[in-house]
Amino acid sequence: MEKTSKSGSEILHDISILNAVYWVSAAWKEVETSTIEKCFRKSGFKLACTDDEQITDATDDDGDSDDNDDDDDDDVPLQVIKLSRELFGCDFKDLPSLDANVYTFNTETTNWDQGAKLILDAIHEETDSNMDDDDDDENNQTNNKTISAGDFSDFLDKMKDYATTYGKSDILEHLMKIDEIFTEDSIKAQKQSDIRSFFK
Repeated sequence: MEKTSKSGSEILHDISILNAVYWVSAAWKEVETSTIEKCFRKSGFKLACTDDEQITDATDDDGDSDDNDDDDDDDVPLQVIKLSRELFGCDFKDLPSLDANVYTFNTETTNWDQGAKLILDAIHEETDSNMDDDDDDENNQTNNKTISAGDFSDFLDKMKDYATTYGKSDILEHLMKIDEIFTEDSIKAQKQSDIRSFFK
C-alpha cells in the first residue's frame, strides 16, 4: 500500500499531539549543553568550575563588576535557601551537584563487595548464556523475505502504536529515529536525478 502525496492543509490535519511531542523531543535533543548552562548561570545558579573550563561571572551584562564575591547567598532569597535546606538537606549552592552520586545501575543484583574477577566472571557467564540463545534463534530462521517500503512504513506505524499503547517511551524514541531516517531515504529516492527523466 503506497502512500499518496498530500497538500499542506491535509498534512496539518494529520498531525497529532503525539507527533508534536516527538518533534519537541527531537528539538530538545538538539539544544546544546552550553545553552542550558548559560540559562542556569543567568538565573543565579553557579556551576563548579573544572580545570579545563573557566566560567567568568565577575561582570554582569551591564559591565558592572560584583563588589561582594565572598557571599554568594546575598542574591538568593531567604525563602529559597530555607526550602533547599528543608527539602534536600543541603545549601542552595550545593543543589546543582545534588545528584552527582546517584547510582545508575541496580546495586541489589550484584555483590559489589566481592573481587573484580568474580564479578567479571559472573557477567561473562550471563553474556555467554544470552549468546547461545541468540544462536538458536538464528538457526531457526531459514526463510528471509524482503518487504516493500509501504509494508515497512505500515509495520513501523504498528510498532509505534504498540509502544504508545503500553507506555514504552524508550522503544518509541528509537522508532521515531528509524522513522526519521526512513522518511529521509524515501525523499532522497523520489528526487528527480535528471531533467530528461521527467519526460519519460
